[in-house]
Amino acid sequence: AGGHEILMHDKIGSLYVINNNGSCWIELTSDGNMSIYNQGKFSVRAENDINLHSDNNININASITSSTGKLDLVLNSDSDGVGGGVINLGWATLNANGGTISATGKTVNVSSSTVLISSAMNAGSLFLTSGGTLQGTGAITVSGAFNWSGSGASAISTGGGLTVNGGTTITGAGEKLVNGGVLILASDTSWDGAGRIQLGNSFGSLGGSITNQ
Repeated sequence: AGGHEILMHDKIGSLYVINNNGSCWIELTSDGNMSIYNQGKFSVRAENDINLHSDNNININASITSSTGKLDLVLNSDSDGVGGGVINLGWATLNANGGTISATGKTVNVSSSTVLISSAMNAGSLFLTSGGTLQGTGAITVSGAFNWSGSGASAISTGGGLTVNGGTTITGAGEKLVNGGVLILASDTSWDGAGRIQLGNSFGSLGGSITNQ
């Protein structure tokens, strides 16, 4: 294209907005999907909260950070209470720069990726599976259950600590590494004994019982 364009594809019912060299575009489809692509940086600025709502899943595969002022980030998957959506964190850094990251009452999944949490974060439940690593300086609080599983290695290395107020279930042959920070399991913990749990320079606190199944 020789310049900025708006293209309407009548046959498939899509609308495209494209810049002059094709390095950025927006696609709106007839079935209600929207795709945004850019080769450079994608920036969103708000003086107050940024709220992400989805009736299904919220998938984060890139970093969300605030460089000027604190950001209160709300992640609201399954916002209609019907689809059972969750929050899937891929290779990402979440840094609210003094603000908070809220996934209250929501399920957060970390699998096959390293997630860096650099601000205080709360979640309804947490699933950490094979290949997943949870890092960062932010204090993470889980109000419900924590499920740590998988046949491959996974790790917790959170300088701000991880507090689980619900029950914890540890399963699978993969090594579970806790290295750095404070791990507080405030309720009962169930471990199938299949994989090794390795404690590095960490401090742990148990508020309930440990059952080896």
